[in-house]
Amino acid sequence: MFDVVVVGAGIAGLTCARQLAHSGYRVALVEKSRGVGGRAATRRLPGNRADLGVPYLKDRGRLLSGFVGVLRDRQILRGWSDRAYFWDVERSCLTPQPAEPLYIAPDGMSAIGKFLATDLEIWFDRRACTLTPCEGGWTLGLDAPRNRADFPFEITARALVIAIPAPQAIALLETQAGAFPQMLDNLKAIEYDPCFTVIAAYPPSQQSRFERYDGGGTGTLPLPGAIDFPHHRDLRWMGNDSSKRANPSQPVFVLHSSPGFARKHLEENDLEPIGKQLLRSVEALFGLGLDTPQLMQVHRWRYAFARSPLSQDCLGTSDPFPLVCCGDGFGNAPTQPVETALRSGASAASLTNDRLFQDSLAPIGECWQAIGISR
Repeated sequence: MFDVVVVGAGIAGLTCARQLAHSGYRVALVEKSRGVGGRAATRRLPGNRADLGVPYLKDRGRLLSGFVGVLRDRQILRGWSDRAYFWDVERSCLTPQPAEPLYIAPDGMSAIGKFLATDLEIWFDRRACTLTPCEGGWTLGLDAPRNRADFPFEITARALVIAIPAPQAIALLETQAGAFPQMLDNLKAIEYDPCFTVIAAYPPSQQSRFERYDGGGTGTLPLPGAIDFPHHRDLRWMGNDSSKRANPSQPVFVLHSSPGFARKHLEENDLEPIGKQLLRSVEALFGLGLDTPQLMQVHRWRYAFARSPLSQDCLGTSDPFPLVCCGDGFGNAPTQPVETALRSGASAASLTNDRLFQDSLAPIGECWQAIGISR
């Protein structure tokens, strides 16, 4: 039996697991996918890669500022640009945002999750499907979404942390009929906006063409092309992803859809027309030929952004055994999802520690500094 099992290896789950493991708990994470980091995700392309979730970090926030500093010291992050833009719908032009450094991972933003996951025990390709009390703790029933029959189909722990989107947490908790009524009511109050991400790659011969553009208006695009669209019908954000890489082999742009666009098309099976429509929307603004990519991939984020988060950093109960829920649907910083996830994960670690009557918990900054260093 583990001391703690964490369901979900996104930023919140990894933060919680890291702090508890550093403080002496025996911890395991259960992750339904084959990777870590959640929405700090990177997609591999032929000879390339692109970030399909969180595009960059800012040195801003009670925990995020220190975390960015550690990641920069470890050369996981570097500066990308200090200039991003808004698209002004009324004036049909780009408006500079206040100068502020943006930090990216040259190897992809998934490097952040990989850093946090260093030396942690993670059970990949395992979806948590049932939850039942057992002697001294919880039994978590697991299935194998990728037909993996070589792993155990259950895991037990004295305490459980659920660090997945609220609708998925609700489905898991409801397998324990009649339990957790107050926690379920709180989780059901969390609402999310969906998003489609489009990755579009162009012929290598066009690399210099995109690098030449500097300015605004039709036919121009300022590097690195990081643009927010706060009032556009279809678009939320776009960026020149290849400008993050040390030696890009071809131009790659990433687009994020608006919540309204994503809700309209959320249940469609064929994602290719969705990607093409978003590229046409960008082409109508900038006239760069972005609607004719050499390669296009589309990803559906059903729970991309917490539109209505809870004010608490996490939720917990000890009836019958310690159980805590956390994630970026908690806390009061919805415009900074990574900061929110860090706070929520650290809060979940603290609450779990309290429920297990451990005397002390290592500060989260100390845990980050110790990653990869023999103890």
